[in-house]
Amino acid sequence: MESLSPQAEPLELRFYPSYPEQADAYLQQMKQNRSREVHMGFTLTGPHRDDFILLMEGRSARLFASEGQKRTATFAIKLAQLTGEPPLLGIDDFGLHLDEERKERLRALLGGFGQIFLTTPQLLSADFSDAHRILIHQGDIAETATSSV
Repeated sequence: MESLSPQAEPLELRFYPSYPEQADAYLQQMKQNRSREVHMGFTLTGPHRDDFILLMEGRSARLFASEGQKRTATFAIKLAQLTGEPPLLGIDDFGLHLDEERKERLRALLGGFGQIFLTTPQLLSADFSDAHRILIHQGDIAETATSSV
């Protein structure tokens, strides 16, 4: 996060499992929930029901962070997951809710990655060398170009 943000914004990710860690307690919970789950038509516990909370400076990012801080934190988490082969990375609404400094920091980090698809509602001033740009205007392809954006 420090390379994406102009000031120190410590991130903490807290994991909240929906089931007990001990196998026997989990089995007991499954037995207790069985009839209710059948009635409701879905399971109440399991890894698909786990949750996590993102904290910025010890406070819930969902409640206290700006939209730009939330998007920066999301990018930081995505970038932290990238290892090995260059990924195919998709970023929708690139730069939306980010100030110019955050946009430039994110753009600088993306340079070393594999193929990247960006969508944005505005023309980019940032340099994406060797980019292929497709401009859509009122639902039609208005322009295509291969060069710096």
